[in-house]
Amino acid sequence: MKRIYTVIIAVLVMNFLVIGPAINIERVWAADNYPTRSIRIICPAGVGGGSDTISREVATQLSQILGVIVVVSNLPGSGGLAAMSQFLNKPADGYTLMQQTVSQLQWVYGKKAKFKMPEQIEPLVRLQYVPSTLFMYPKAPWSDAKGMLGYIKKNPGKVRIAVFDPGYPESLPGDLLKRDGYDVKNIVYAKPGERYSAVMGGHDLLLYEQLGDIAGIVEAKKVIPVLHLGDTRHPFLPDVVSTGELGLKGYGTAALARGLWIKNGVPEERRKILLDAFSVMIKTRAWKNFMKEQNLDAQSSFMGPEAYLTWQKEVADAYGF
Repeated sequence: MKRIYTVIIAVLVMNFLVIGPAINIERVWAADNYPTRSIRIICPAGVGGGSDTISREVATQLSQILGVIVVVSNLPGSGGLAAMSQFLNKPADGYTLMQQTVSQLQWVYGKKAKFKMPEQIEPLVRLQYVPSTLFMYPKAPWSDAKGMLGYIKKNPGKVRIAVFDPGYPESLPGDLLKRDGYDVKNIVYAKPGERYSAVMGGHDLLLYEQLGDIAGIVEAKKVIPVLHLGDTRHPFLPDVVSTGELGLKGYGTAALARGLWIKNGVPEERRKILLDAFSVMIKTRAWKNFMKEQNLDAQSSFMGPEAYLTWQKEVADAYGF
């Protein structure tokens, strides 16, 4: 059967080259029972991190839904630029997807932009919305978020937030607090464990992090969630007040998100097949369990192409890209 399809496609392509517009190449693509070969997900991070984890989970589940092998290629470096460059060198045929995080937005928006969204790259689906929270030293000189803000007001510049990276989204909470009149300092650590230790030991009083990454030390009460960064409360931290409840706006953009991009020009039929596959995937027990294990909400995380594009623009604006 595969040989038959190969012959048919070859004949149609030859006809297209000979007689020009009489054959629509998109009709050839629509007739090839896509996908017929392996699909590749380019991951802009190394093996073992959050981006790699979700890429491999998606690959496993899409393989079962689409009936072809889905593989992950890790291409870390340059804030995702290396991965994006290779991604854009591939054909717009639906066989190569790009796993996206917030850091890649700098390459399609703002002064650093090297590529165009959506002229060259299109958002396909957002799969994970990873809300962020401020965690505090258990013996901090306050007991709740209002007490924390009051303490910062009375002690400008003395409260330090332990972060992992000097750029966004890590520095955004501190920047937003300063904007709102709360003078804090972002302290950058080279390794995640170093910043956790800094807060657990009281060297720094606040930690910017996502719950899924430190669930163990939160359960052990080595750090205490004090303020959730978002308009509403974290679904897995229902007792922790949110910035929105305190009248602080714009903090929801201090979050991570992971999804998938495709190249502009992928035939609509193939694009729809991929979207339908993701619609099936997010409803499976396996996907819901995967998200629950990471303390994430599957339903609110998911966005289709249009909503995902709007969200990306809002985040890029908030970060000042």
